[in-house]
Amino acid sequence: MIPMTYMQFLFSFRGRIGRKALWLFWLALMIAGGLLGAIDGSDSLPAGMDGNLPSRIFAIVSVWSILAVSAKRLHDKGMSGFWAIVGFIPLFGQLWALVSLGFGKGTAGPNAYGDATTAPSELS
Repeated sequence: MIPMTYMQFLFSFRGRIGRKALWLFWLALMIAGGLLGAIDGSDSLPAGMDGNLPSRIFAIVSVWSILAVSAKRLHDKGMSGFWAIVGFIPLFGQLWALVSLGFGKGTAGPNAYGDATTAPSELS
């Protein structure tokens, strides 16, 4: 099992990650969004597009990263990454993503999407 790089972790839709890596990603995303919001005065990050250019870029990169990381977590559960878009449904989808991705166990051993968790070694 070869660990993925941080760029692959954030932007690639291939591989599998465990719950710990997902929770650390969600935490880092909230902290980064809060810091950027405090710096530029925007109060609607990361999803809001009403801030200045850096906050808009952050929002776009965040959405891509959320989809990529969620897809890898779904792969760990043996599911298609296309299910990641369910998380963008207000309330129901967010609750489903929290429970299913954040608390549900992945498949033991290899599955159709690769070997067990291949997150960067610091995150596994």
